[in-house]
Amino acid sequence: EQHESCVKILSKNNIEIDKIKFVCLFNRDNAYLNSFKHKKNLYYRSHQNYNIKKFNLMADELSKKDIYTFRMGSKVEGTFGGQNAKIIDYANSNFRSELMDIFLAINCMFGIVCGTGSSGIAQLYKKPFLDLNGNIYQLHTADKNNILLSKHYFSEEKKRNLNLRELMQLDHLTNQLELNNTNIQIVDCKDEEIKDACLELLDRLQGNWKDTAEDINLQKI
Repeated sequence: EQHESCVKILSKNNIEIDKIKFVCLFNRDNAYLNSFKHKKNLYYRSHQNYNIKKFNLMADELSKKDIYTFRMGSKVEGTFGGQNAKIIDYANSNFRSELMDIFLAINCMFGIVCGTGSSGIAQLYKKPFLDLNGNIYQLHTADKNNILLSKHYFSEEKKRNLNLRELMQLDHLTNQLELNNTNIQIVDCKDEEIKDACLELLDRLQGNWKDTAEDINLQKI
């Protein structure tokens, strides 16, 4: 009954959910935590946030493949999607509910996740992820169907991004204040990087991805 209720609600909003393929975007920003009665300085978590506009290119490319993107959340910063009917700003819609949150999360093809708790239901149902957690130490490495793409750790001392081996030699850096003390800046992934990683995940799930010799060699390093 709950399933049918969600299908009907979406149909009333011109979304025939049983006839489309869709992904869920679980972006992290400060809106939800800032909505609490007792305010808190959230700077220490700021390196995990993404501006929702960073996902426009990715969602546009998915729409060309006839795949819808639902922007999830209950309290969010900014709007998403514009005039593209296949990019749905569900978080700001008039049909958002906790039941619908669960319904979409368990029926999506995969999730795009930025280190926010709202992705927990999709994870519980073993949905594949494009994991964009800004904190590299919290990426979901145990799930074999995930694609991992952390933000870049730029060393002011070395004047370049740190590689994975160098990151693993650092102490466990979990917040922006610790990063400041090490002169390391967290740099957002480019729009193109996010788009490419998402399309790679899609290709892998559809059986269309082939590792190149360079891919295989890099994984051995």
